[in-house]
Amino acid sequence: GVFTSGHVPPTALEELIRITNPGGLLLFSTRKSYYDNSDFSTVCNRLQEEGKVKLIHSVIDGPYIAEEGAHYWAFEVC
Repeated sequence: GVFTSGHVPPTALEELIRITNPGGLLLFSTRKSYYDNSDFSTVCNRLQEEGKVKLIHSVIDGPYIAEEGAHYWAFEVC
């Protein structure tokens, strides 16, 4: 419930990376509406380009709640 509107911004991923050992996993989800209305994609792409994380798996628009879907992410910290 952290990466959603009115909570923590996408840039908080940088702190999660900082406190996770190399090889550790970051697993999280975002509501589709949050992803669509934030710079979450931009931040994730930048972190990958900088070599800080590697995308292991994602599910785009997977099931979540009746009102909307969610995106699910698994990143490995580099």
